[in-house]
Amino acid sequence: DRISRAAFTRTVPASAFAPDALDRHVRALDARADGGTAPSLPGGSTAGSGRRFVAGDLIGLGATGRVYATLDRDLEREVAVKILSEERSGIDEARSFVDEARLTASLSHPNVLPVHDLGRDDHGRVFFTMKRIAGRSLADAIDRSTPEAPEAPLHDANAIVSLFIDVCQALAYAHHRRIVHQDVKPANIMLGDFGEVLLVDWGSAGRLDGGAAPKIYGTPLYMSPEQARRERVDERSDVYGVGATLFHALTMRLPTWHDDGERFFAMKRIGAFSPPTPEERARMPAALIDIALKALGARPDERYADANAMLADLRAYQAGLAVRAHHEGALERLARWHRRHAPAIWCAGAAAVMAVTLAGALYREHLKRLDRWGEPMFEERFDDDSWRQRWLLQEGAFAHQDGRLVSTDHGASTVYLDRKLWGPLAVEYDAEMLPGCAPCDLSLVWCRDLVREGDRIVPTDLYHLQFGANNGAYSTIINHYRQLACSYVQPQHGRRYRVRCEIADERMTLLVDGEKICEWIDPIRFDGGYIGLYGHYPGKAFDNVTVSVRGIAQEVPATAIGDAMVRADQLDLAVDQYARVAHSHQGRALADEALYKQGLCRWRQKRYIEAEAAWAPLADSSWSDLLRLNRIDRRFDAGDHDGVIAELDALAAAVDPTTRARAGMRWSVAVDHLMQHDGMAEMPRYLDLHRRRFADLTTLDAAVTRALLRSGRPQEVLDRYPRQRLRCCFALQALGRSREIVDCYPDQHGPYDWALIECGLSDRIDPTFDREAFATGQCERGLPEEALAFISDEHDVAARALCQLGRLDEAVAGLSRIGGIDQIRVLALSGGTLPDFPPEFRNEQALTLLVRGDAAGARTRVGPESWLSPRIDAALAIEAAARADHDQASLLAQQVSSHAYVSG
Repeated sequence: DRISRAAFTRTVPASAFAPDALDRHVRALDARADGGTAPSLPGGSTAGSGRRFVAGDLIGLGATGRVYATLDRDLEREVAVKILSEERSGIDEARSFVDEARLTASLSHPNVLPVHDLGRDDHGRVFFTMKRIAGRSLADAIDRSTPEAPEAPLHDANAIVSLFIDVCQALAYAHHRRIVHQDVKPANIMLGDFGEVLLVDWGSAGRLDGGAAPKIYGTPLYMSPEQARRERVDERSDVYGVGATLFHALTMRLPTWHDDGERFFAMKRIGAFSPPTPEERARMPAALIDIALKALGARPDERYADANAMLADLRAYQAGLAVRAHHEGALERLARWHRRHAPAIWCAGAAAVMAVTLAGALYREHLKRLDRWGEPMFEERFDDDSWRQRWLLQEGAFAHQDGRLVSTDHGASTVYLDRKLWGPLAVEYDAEMLPGCAPCDLSLVWCRDLVREGDRIVPTDLYHLQFGANNGAYSTIINHYRQLACSYVQPQHGRRYRVRCEIADERMTLLVDGEKICEWIDPIRFDGGYIGLYGHYPGKAFDNVTVSVRGIAQEVPATAIGDAMVRADQLDLAVDQYARVAHSHQGRALADEALYKQGLCRWRQKRYIEAEAAWAPLADSSWSDLLRLNRIDRRFDAGDHDGVIAELDALAAAVDPTTRARAGMRWSVAVDHLMQHDGMAEMPRYLDLHRRRFADLTTLDAAVTRALLRSGRPQEVLDRYPRQRLRCCFALQALGRSREIVDCYPDQHGPYDWALIECGLSDRIDPTFDREAFATGQCERGLPEEALAFISDEHDVAARALCQLGRLDEAVAGLSRIGGIDQIRVLALSGGTLPDFPPEFRNEQALTLLVRGDAAGARTRVGPESWLSPRIDAALAIEAAARADHDQASLLAQQVSSHAYVSG
């Protein structure tokens, strides 16, 4: 039977953080509530005969005791008495109860209930008295509200902010005293009839400076992921509780819920929640929702550092200032400025002044941009289909819809502007994930050149500036799958963004609504290239593209010519040019730059002696750290892992963040090489180095999660990297927990659809989104005719359906017409001659080599994330077993089992 939702609102110890345990614990609490006796409190009254305290009705039941309404006859006031439960009357329980009273009494703050007295009743039970508030809890206010008709104080954003400022003030004081509450929730926030706001029930609180970690308590609906995992708590755990409560108050729904208790706790442990819908965002200010979302970070380091930091953002919002959690555009900044200064403006009767002020602010921003970039040299509105005359479709499909360019392909869609742009450039465009579409890229691509091969367009030296990478999980800058910068800024459905990408000199910058979210500084200046728009999955809309180019200046740095030669892969010419610059500017910083780049060219050519000769004068210069980084590559190639790890360890301690980031990049390159070239035996040492030195570099999150998966450590991916949602799906697949993908990751459409198939739920797959997965599901359900209705005859899924129907000849004929991977399958089965594919067809090359029996050669062609990787590892494991290398065979077999997609 399903547990009632009310059970998930109760405060329980860590031992009850599972469905069955929670049910048993709550039933026991309810039984104690029915069977408890009211306290008989000691002490006579000064007002006459009889006792001073007269206990009344039971008004609350907590984790440690019951709370009764009580009359204080001496002072003629109502107080609350909390008394230790009879079944918790042991010495340890009594000591903890007294600690709770003393801890609460130590928090002398206007937003914390004061404790009056501590003692024992006539039955020897410990009790303490405290102030009683006339009013109701925030939980009561939420229960009586609906989104259409919220009750006070939930009817107004400013009233909500004021309420949570008071809550954060109480917590900030507790955090200053090194005390954590552990149970912030609506039921523990009391709203007095005369405006009081109090954070109550400190029975679950613990001290952080007492040596031993506090005992873990929590309310399942509002507790943090680390509490759900029964890990150590700190101030950020309280911040999560405030965020969950604020989210509930703003949206009138719980951030995390599932009717199945097991699924609910699985979601809690990884920090999964249902993000605000466009309708919910429309009801409340975006900045206030983003404050709640920041507090709801799955990892503690994603949240506010403590309640005081969250309090600062709430106060900033209330004062009309910018908040850290929210990225706002220029118009939003102007609107906020207007709200803040409106009284002064309109009291002066200066409506015209207001108009002039707003226009002036906009014009000043315009002038700043013009001063730097000049007027746009190209604009595209996508008003009609004439865009096809100016843009080249490289992959996927786009359509003109409602005056915008909208992606329609179920995979990647990319269009390039059909002109090469020279010099520093800035590209701006409007972008939106249309409501209901699968989340993913609203991105820009840049490449040095476009090579036309018949109908194909092949970009060279390709960079992606991605807003919403990996199913919308984060934003990044990548070059040939190497992540250069990362930010966990995510696009939201139904919101139109102004995206700006600047590619100037050595710098690539990605900005969203005026806020910089990613930046990469390359050793070599960027020269001319092509730009393109990149959307993944249908429903990514682009509009109002402008391109501004500063052009090539009359005077450029002397090394710029050599940089252009490097970009064109003319390294020998670049070396000569840098040598001339170094000779002409001896003793100057420009000469040092030229010498470094001269040596870098030779290093890339593997002419190490010449490189070291060029670098010799730079040994004690500001370039020395970069030299050390380059030399790491040679140590790695020589198999000197001790030297590589020691050098990376030292460079990771660098004060300069750029040097440290580049050291992390070298670590990423090293682990990718280990995964591709049977180096997994060394991987634990590199993962340990990451844990010690690079854990805070989000740029490496993708690489470390890949390495953990390949190392057979999927649970660590779930525990440490919940924001890497796609990799978390792979981890759950490796653990055989496909049902959790279905429950927690519906936005990760690829893994989600295949998890539906594995769980026998393929009827839920949307055929308009993923026809291949839907057709595969139909085959799994024994419905091959329905599969053929959704898939082309020239597709391997269609071949499977045809085989199920006994139409083998048609299946082979269809596959043979496809070419590529499926051509290799047919030829391999029929004994035909396998073709040789060009270098860019890496999967085809790898499969050809695998069929020919060269598994080691296949491994050099594709990386660990290729769908071929488990098959290659399986072949290598068989070869190792055949030569009696059982350790290597076991290691490779472990890698096969850790792959996300293992089939066949």
